[in-house]
Amino acid sequence: MRKSCFIFLCINTFFVNVQAQYIFNGCNNRPAYNDSLTGIIFNFDSTSITSGNAGSSITWNYTNLTLSATGKISHSYYDPSTIKDTSSSSNLPLFPSANLADLAPNGVYSFYQFNSDSVTYLGDYIDVRNYQLVLGSEKQIICPFNFGNSFYNSFSLHPIGICTFNSYINRTITYDAYGTLNTPHASYSVARLKIVEQEIDTSCTPHIPPAFKADTTYMWFDINTGQPVFSWEYYNDTTTHYINKYVEEYSYSHLPLTVATSVLPVDEQLSGFNIYPNPTSGIFQITSNKIRIMNLEIDNVLGEKIYQCPISQLKSPIDISSHPSGIYFLKTTSQDGSSSVKKIIKE
Repeated sequence: MRKSCFIFLCINTFFVNVQAQYIFNGCNNRPAYNDSLTGIIFNFDSTSITSGNAGSSITWNYTNLTLSATGKISHSYYDPSTIKDTSSSSNLPLFPSANLADLAPNGVYSFYQFNSDSVTYLGDYIDVRNYQLVLGSEKQIICPFNFGNSFYNSFSLHPIGICTFNSYINRTITYDAYGTLNTPHASYSVARLKIVEQEIDTSCTPHIPPAFKADTTYMWFDINTGQPVFSWEYYNDTTTHYINKYVEEYSYSHLPLTVATSVLPVDEQLSGFNIYPNPTSGIFQITSNKIRIMNLEIDNVLGEKIYQCPISQLKSPIDISSHPSGIYFLKTTSQDGSSSVKKIIKE
């Protein structure tokens, strides 16, 4: 899969916990413009490392991996209407339906459309002589996405302005597992996606035969932040007989704020409670019309508990104004034992 924009696409995927099964449910929330995502990639020796089991309540232990290299995570987010092809006399936006432009360290802008039911990759742009279009629908995630479910994409990638190749891809994404992930640097409660791709590359140069590639990637997402924290990938170019395996861990130093792309995010419809105002200065209220909340707690991005209270002792409004600005996670437990998690943005 070797495409970093997919790896960091789901940065705003919220999770709802329904009877211990986490649901991907945050497609409606994109990164705020002029914010960024930064961190470190740890590359490990993949020899004899397997992807582990699928299923519910799985524990994956990768604590004894051997580090082989490190790299930087750096993504900056912009209003796509401001990224234009200046060589065009009309000076129109490159991807009119996009609502996010993601700038990677290599100078490539990737364009996405965030909707309540999906996040879709539209294409890349460097300059007028080097950009890429997607034909078909390359959905990175759908919402809500439940454990045991799959969705299928068939699309093609077409570089414009330079002679390289066109790629025709069939992709199936399955939510195949959730549980606890132990890595050399941390332990996480996670949900895992399995991404299987078959790709045919056709060159624009005459007499070069098509290339056939197969790829299987497993990605573990931290249910508290929605970020990918670990991946295992098996890549096979069946034309050249090149085979490789990649094992990586992702650690973040800065997470972007998020904004909703429509009035009512889907996660509020499922979880049954709302936070208002959010973003907040630190003082907010919660309301619930569908479920009876029995207990709530608030954690910071490090997983440290900063607030806990049974609903019988709850004082309204809730005040966390003494804590630093940033992202927090409010977790509720209802009378039937189910729980939900929502992000709080403290300005």
